[in-house]
Amino acid sequence: TGRDWEKSQLVNLASDYVSGGKWINYEPEYYELKRKVFGQHIAAPLAVNLVRQHLRNDDPPKALVLSFHGVTGIGKTFLAKHLAKGIYKQYRDTETSSFVHYIAGSTHNRAASAATKLMELMRIIDKGISTCERSFFIIDEVDKYPAGFMDVLIPYLEQPVTIDGKAYNSRKAIFILLS
Repeated sequence: TGRDWEKSQLVNLASDYVSGGKWINYEPEYYELKRKVFGQHIAAPLAVNLVRQHLRNDDPPKALVLSFHGVTGIGKTFLAKHLAKGIYKQYRDTETSSFVHYIAGSTHNRAASAATKLMELMRIIDKGISTCERSFFIIDEVDKYPAGFMDVLIPYLEQPVTIDGKAYNSRKAIFILLS
């Protein structure tokens, strides 16, 4: 199938509280990843398998969290974005999607207080999960976030959340932490 998505792989997200006929691939293939990622022969296949297993579980016990660490230029962001492209057709085609959220720790309003940064992180996650429980969050430079970052993130990882009076299964989300 390569880049073509078979109908059996595509699922209408209406059942995941998304309107507008957006599509998600619950059985992503990563043919291009094998050709484009070098020197990560352990990390890339492991990440792909973990993402696939998480997508196959309709009620996962926790959100999937992958943490990629290393020096600049080794492909952490490339791998994270490529994983998202395998799942979200619109993101693959346009590199934009209301289901994929890229959040940068240090470049996001450097003058803001720690509380403001953490509130903004909560706002982005709340908005993402209320749009699609299967949202994909790439949080870059997590090492630059203020103390309390994990206190904000952990509730989304372990239990359903209530946003504006409506319960969402945030455990279906995928979080990629980069540092």
